[in-house]
Amino acid sequence: MSAAIDRLRIAIAAFLAVACLLPQYASGSQPAPVPRMVIYAGDKISDAILEERVLQLGHHPERFWHLRRDGLIGKVARRTLLPGQAIPLLAVKQPDVVNSGKQVTLVFAVGAMTITGRGVAVQSGGVGDTISVQSHDGGTVLRGIVAPDGSVRLGD
Repeated sequence: MSAAIDRLRIAIAAFLAVACLLPQYASGSQPAPVPRMVIYAGDKISDAILEERVLQLGHHPERFWHLRRDGLIGKVARRTLLPGQAIPLLAVKQPDVVNSGKQVTLVFAVGAMTITGRGVAVQSGGVGDTISVQSHDGGTVLRGIVAPDGSVRLGD
């Protein structure tokens, strides 16, 4: 009888040790990149200011949180990010390619015909963002999509 109780005690102790030593394997826990320090809005995110932590992120965390470092590096914080806390998907953006008040090239292309002009960005924006630009010819405000080369495509 004593041997059976000893085996039961050993099994319970082993179970408790595993439960205490491996909390990251609890339901809903997942490794995620978090800031090592405060990252302020407008700061560029680098690998050096991120670390991995195991966090409780709930069901379907990929819908709400960044789960991979490479998806964050080179992006810019939209708001302040606090150390040790998961980073929401909407809290970062691509860096601005076009800055408000700066000169940009306007490009209008239809088939083989391309018309270019100059303008001044009314808004800042990253690649793929739709921004307003004031043309030099008459001052008309146009809307276009920021291209990777920093030009603004009109009529797409």
